[in-house]
Amino acid sequence: MEIVRRRRAIGENMNVSPLARKAKNQKLNDEQNTDRISNLPDAVLQHILTLLETKDAVKTSTLSKRWQYLWMSITDLVFMEDGPDKRKKRVQFMNFVERVLVLRDSSDLTLFVLSCDVLNDASRINAWISAAVMHKVQVLSIGLGSDENSRCNSEEPIVLPHCLFTSESLTYFYLESFVLLKVPSSIRFSSLKTLKIRFAIFPDDRSMQRLFSGVPVLEDLTLDACCWWNVRSVCISAPMLKTLTIYETVDSLDQDDCQFLIFGISLKYFYYGGALRNEYFFYKTSSLMKAVIYLGMEKTL
Repeated sequence: MEIVRRRRAIGENMNVSPLARKAKNQKLNDEQNTDRISNLPDAVLQHILTLLETKDAVKTSTLSKRWQYLWMSITDLVFMEDGPDKRKKRVQFMNFVERVLVLRDSSDLTLFVLSCDVLNDASRINAWISAAVMHKVQVLSIGLGSDENSRCNSEEPIVLPHCLFTSESLTYFYLESFVLLKVPSSIRFSSLKTLKIRFAIFPDDRSMQRLFSGVPVLEDLTLDACCWWNVRSVCISAPMLKTLTIYETVDSLDQDDCQFLIFGISLKYFYYGGALRNEYFFYKTSSLMKAVIYLGMEKTL
């Protein structure tokens, strides 16, 4: 019976006209060459683009008309000025960031990451941060370097845009700053729950006080290797603060005899690492459940 079926199949193929056979083969080739990815819904393609580096996501606009405008709605933007020859590529980097922000549509942002040196471009950098805030960014990471890429060497403080400090959408804010940082006179992070500050240099006590008094729903605060040369006292009184982490470097950069006044109404976890170069005073911390203190290489519970 198997031989009969094979013969019938052969006979049927022999009866097929060359034109019909060619059409069938063409259909098979078309099915094999179909760009199935491009046929996916916009939302799926935009999610795929979000998984790429921003520069690679933008490059997809040259693939076809289908991809030309898709990148303009991606929710995550990451701009990193790095590499050994970043100075030579400075202009290219700056122009790329501005081109992306200008061409992008009006949809909201979930993530915005910016890491670059300030140099003489503070106004341009502020414009980029303002654009992210305007698009209701939720997670913001900013890394600002100085010309010499060393700490405490900036004479004029950089003033970040006021709209950043009154953002209603921001829930997570990471700030790494090798330059002197000045905050505006009024601050209100109405939705901010996580704040991480690294290498920041504050010009005076008032800047610190304004910052920590404008975070009503803050739950997690990290101060990592900040420079306290210009600050005599820091008052941390966020009513919803649950986790406080402070790291001090072991070199002399942190030796300021700064006093930290910590009002921990809701504080549950406190982590410290350093050599206790500054003084720490705790008030109303009956809710504290765990404190971990690292003195140099020692760990104390």
